[in-house]
Amino acid sequence: MPSKATPRENSADESLNALESFPSVILLLPKIPNNLASMALSGKSALILGATGLVGFGAALDFLNEGANVVLVARSLAKLEETKKTLISRTKVCPSSP
Repeated sequence: MPSKATPRENSADESLNALESFPSVILLLPKIPNNLASMALSGKSALILGATGLVGFGAALDFLNEGANVVLVARSLAKLEETKKTLISRTKVCPSSP
């Protein structure tokens, strides 16, 4: 008689499958200006989910312009790389990837 998988084993398999579709992540750090007081979010961090979409891109752009460290998260690495290039060209940031 074949053995049945326990519920715990099934959930472990589902977790492994979920990890395979884990989103891509990119970190962008603003260049620090001489006058830190001019940047409202200097030293703060923002996590942007869906960074390749219109709303996520706009939020990332605003946060970077205010001096926040920004972590971009998206499902597509190719789209995320393109978004990173566009953000770098429109703001003063130090690109970094984990």
